[in-house]
Amino acid sequence: MAPVCGFPPVRDELVCQSASFIAKCLQSENSIVHSVSRNGVFCRRMLSPIGMNAHFVCDFYDVSVRDISVISKSLAWSVHNDKVIGPELNKIDTI
Repeated sequence: MAPVCGFPPVRDELVCQSASFIAKCLQSENSIVHSVSRNGVFCRRMLSPIGMNAHFVCDFYDVSVRDISVISKSLAWSVHNDKVIGPELNKIDTI
């Protein structure tokens, strides 16, 4: 129902919001936020909640952790279209 209304699916929206939060933390001017998030994402990835989220987000969108800031709603839509809508349209074309 969400794509019909112009919204991405809830899962994609949450993953996109998580990526945005992580990117903002990594680019923060606050030295504590910046260093803690950088350590969690790049050094202790699987031992840190922010690191595990960054890993999941990047794996979900097939991007490098260093490129997490490129994740946007337009990327979410294109990935959703490639994974879900594209195969469904192929099924319709074959009928």
